[in-house]
Amino acid sequence: MSTSEAVAELVFDSARDVVERVFRVPVRARCSEWAEGRIVLQGKDCAEPGPLRLSRTPYLREPLDCFSNEDIEEISLQWGTQLGKTLFSFITMGYAVDQDPGTGLYVMPDEQQAKRVLRTRIIPLFEGSPVIRQHQAGNRWDNSQERLDFDRMYIFPAWSQSPASLASFPCRYVWLDEVDKYPVWSGREADPASLAEERTKNFWNRKKVRVSSPTTHAGLINRHYRHSDRRRYWVPCPKCHEYQVLTWSQVKWPEGETLDALKYHHLAWYECEHCHAKIADKDKPRMLEQGRWAPSGCSVDRKGNLVGTPPVSAHAGFHLSSLYSPWITFGEMAAEFLRSKNEPNKLMNFINGWLAEVWVERVEEVDEDSVRKLAAEYPLGYVPRDAAFLTGGIDVQANRAYWLVRAWGYGEKSWLVAYGTVYDDDAERVAEIGGTPQTCFDKLPVRSAFPVENSSDVMPVTLWCVDGRHRTDEAYLFGRANRDIARIIMGSPTSLQGALYVATTVDRDRKRGSAIRGRFEVYRLDTVAYKDRINRLRSVLPQVWFISASASAEYWEHVTSEQKVIERNSRGRPTPMYTLRPGHERNDLWDCEVYATAAADMRGWPYRYVTRPKAPAKARREGEPKAAAWIPRKKGWVR
Repeated sequence: MSTSEAVAELVFDSARDVVERVFRVPVRARCSEWAEGRIVLQGKDCAEPGPLRLSRTPYLREPLDCFSNEDIEEISLQWGTQLGKTLFSFITMGYAVDQDPGTGLYVMPDEQQAKRVLRTRIIPLFEGSPVIRQHQAGNRWDNSQERLDFDRMYIFPAWSQSPASLASFPCRYVWLDEVDKYPVWSGREADPASLAEERTKNFWNRKKVRVSSPTTHAGLINRHYRHSDRRRYWVPCPKCHEYQVLTWSQVKWPEGETLDALKYHHLAWYECEHCHAKIADKDKPRMLEQGRWAPSGCSVDRKGNLVGTPPVSAHAGFHLSSLYSPWITFGEMAAEFLRSKNEPNKLMNFINGWLAEVWVERVEEVDEDSVRKLAAEYPLGYVPRDAAFLTGGIDVQANRAYWLVRAWGYGEKSWLVAYGTVYDDDAERVAEIGGTPQTCFDKLPVRSAFPVENSSDVMPVTLWCVDGRHRTDEAYLFGRANRDIARIIMGSPTSLQGALYVATTVDRDRKRGSAIRGRFEVYRLDTVAYKDRINRLRSVLPQVWFISASASAEYWEHVTSEQKVIERNSRGRPTPMYTLRPGHERNDLWDCEVYATAAADMRGWPYRYVTRPKAPAKARREGEPKAAAWIPRKKGWVR
């Protein structure tokens, strides 16, 4: 190789190195790895000041890594108090400043709290952490304009009571702290959380972070957590090594001990749900270090491996109670529970702040054993001979539909006849084989007839009620195509002033506003009233509500999934409603039972008769002329 060629190759290599350095996409560290050692906790607001060590709170690692994961857009933390959820927000702010800058909005419940947190917690933490302090623009924080000014981004504090502070400018990041303490929707503006999140919609790489202790079932954090992948922290038993989610029902303590003894003498313990061994407070740090988050529908085996297929979701939700706190003992929790159990306001604080569960005023509890006693020995798929007609209910979901048929007789009697689930076709797979994909609406058995038991007769379904809340356009098309046997219904969140259902006309003349002839109607149902009726019928003796003993475990799971509770608005006004019971996730077939019952009312259910009625014969008095001759015909009377 000549000297000129060698020089040319050297120049080329140097130029290539320069280009690679200039145009190379920087590899960002994961948020949890970045935070350890770089975030310095300050002594005034921290129990353990100094460089952050996640070995004490290992449950923070996965939520932090979700913030640096480009596939995750929303993060919701439904956690108890003093578990590090606000620190999580501060750490992710620092990560954004150093690793992935973009304008941010930090929202607190009120102005005074927002300014106090900015002055006493955020600024000291950022000033004490060199990796964040190096990005400070100028010689001091720009407090005069109430913002944090960095070299590549701003962080603006805002408060939920000021719509103007929430709707001022676009931003890539939104941190919503203690969202359940935000004011309720007033009707003049959107709710504060929605206003703040609207600021991010122009950014493809936006992040929305919500952290809060829960309040009620209707609270913001619980609503968002229910729509996430719902992760829970599984920890192993130190004795049998089986993984489990820590629950309050497994905390035990000796009877008769004083509250101080329970709190300071470590008398309470956690009982493993598998081997029933006693787990002490000293076992908790090792359990936490070996813990693992698992989304809804998944579990963790003895080796710490995830079992099941995680749902595909851009919304990561995390639930954590004070049972996992490295600073709170089981005895402290037992003492707090005993101190507050007889006072509803204190008990609500324990449920919300310590257990991170929603507060529920229960009106009716579902007794699963009593419901299972309704099982009767008759085959599914056949109509009992005492039945007068059939109705059906259809509950539509994102990619499937549940259907159910019930037979109705006299004396309020009814029998479960059949049920099932139909799914949308995989369009890509069907296209590969040259077919036409069908939706779940195409597969519903609305024109089916069911054989009558011990007979050659068959009985069709006379009326279906179809849920129109999801996939509304498709439901309307289905209703129009089958208007002779199907009605589209919507559950009403409020009472219908005594009516069980109300029809609303969809097709109207645009100019006059009057209904068009042959119009299409949608029916609103008072679902609370119908569920009350079904619960009454399930308790009537002698039995009138029958379920086949061959019904699947899925059916029993669905029809016992809800409980009646009281929700109160900001003024304390109570509203009865049905919500999912803890540990239950699906209620679709229960909704189908409600819709089939509504269809029976619309069709005309002869529940007022104890037996099949006979046409009564009119008694005739002695000497009374027959009906045909009660006006004697006279000759020439009609000419």
